[in-house]
Amino acid sequence: MLEVIKAKQYKETKWSGGTTREIFIAPEGADYGKRDFLVRVSTATVEQEESDFTILPGVHRELTVLSDDIRLTFEGDKEVETIDRFRVISFDGGKKVHCVGKAPDMNLMLAGGATGNMYHQDAECPFVLEKDCEYILFASDSDGVLYYDDDCFLKLKKGDSCHAKDVHLTCTWKPEDSRILIMEFRRNGGNVIETGRV
Repeated sequence: MLEVIKAKQYKETKWSGGTTREIFIAPEGADYGKRDFLVRVSTATVEQEESDFTILPGVHRELTVLSDDIRLTFEGDKEVETIDRFRVISFDGGKKVHCVGKAPDMNLMLAGGATGNMYHQDAECPFVLEKDCEYILFASDSDGVLYYDDDCFLKLKKGDSCHAKDVHLTCTWKPEDSRILIMEFRRNGGNVIETGRV
């Protein structure tokens, strides 16, 4: 199954530092406010120069920014982590995180034994969607086309997503000089280490 999720379909809510837009949540009917999700994918705007991330005990988080840089300081660690649009960082959602800088970001949240990761995939480089994983593919850089199975394709506008489930496909993202952001996960756990790359 490949399902396009348009940006206008995202569920928008406020958080202490700005606005978040929920792209995907599992299982169906889960509520982020109740913290009963296994997987959540969202994009957020950081509208204040300094803010504190929501503390989420028991949640593993993966995060990258979509433009500009932010600087994060984690509870118990004096070192400041600079996150740019080419870097993905993993961290414990239960820790206090202080953010300096304004930028839209992308979040993958995993709870209840779910596993996964987030990575950037360069255009023109083939990658595989495995049948035993689910994926959210996010058009982070520009409008583009996802080609698969030789002669099939999906068009995505910048900011749109595609949910892939129960498929085994070799894909390519175009145009050149752009990237697609991939969130790869298993709801029931298991090793997920960038298996989508060829």
